[in-house]
Amino acid sequence: MITNSPFDERAIQYDSFRTGYSRTLYETLADFGFATGWHVLDVACGTGLASEPLAKQGLVVTGLDVSDQMLELARRRIPQGDFVRGNAEALPFADGQFHAAICAQAIHWMDQPKALAEMSRVVRPGGYVAIWWKTLVAEEPLRVLRKAAAEAIGMQTPEEIMHRSFRAFYRHPFKARTLRVMPHVIMTTTDRWLGYERSRARLDHYGERAEDYLVALESKMREIDNGKPFHVRYTQYLYIGQV
Repeated sequence: MITNSPFDERAIQYDSFRTGYSRTLYETLADFGFATGWHVLDVACGTGLASEPLAKQGLVVTGLDVSDQMLELARRRIPQGDFVRGNAEALPFADGQFHAAICAQAIHWMDQPKALAEMSRVVRPGGYVAIWWKTLVAEEPLRVLRKAAAEAIGMQTPEEIMHRSFRAFYRHPFKARTLRVMPHVIMTTTDRWLGYERSRARLDHYGERAEDYLVALESKMREIDNGKPFHVRYTQYLYIGQV
């Protein structure tokens, strides 16, 4: 079977250790009309983590991903959903088929102008394209620990997701654009965080030194966690464009 490394290889860790997004984010989508009965396309859906809250609210979810293993887990998470393998830059759907399209924590992997054009094409006029991701806040201690672990093995951490901003969003001819920035706090443990680190495709940045990085990170985390759960603080960026 053809695999879509690194996503197939990390599907189980992704499903087990990713934590999703805040209630406030989904309340914001509801403010834009995301409601029971809407047909929503989740582009690069992974294991269905981002669209699960929508499905629970009665929206009809279709998910698309390049990874067969991710899709298998998404079908288990959202049994009533429809999940297909495909490319975000050439969506296998008709024009205007959906009320909205979403893409969570994945737009940085794509040719963004092409992906936005395709998402807009399959959304009916007046509908929405919603793109979001989250990143650790600037003062989050885990940022410092990641940097220290990388330096311990003679490397640097990879660049932040979307560190050059989301220019394609502002260049695309949406009828209207909205950016919402909102906080999100989770509770985790060192063991769970290390599971999350293993789920990150960006771990490949360390190549053959990936395990060395994880060992160094675990050592530094256990020096300060006192064997107890701890909070991790994120900033979420939600971009909503009206088609």
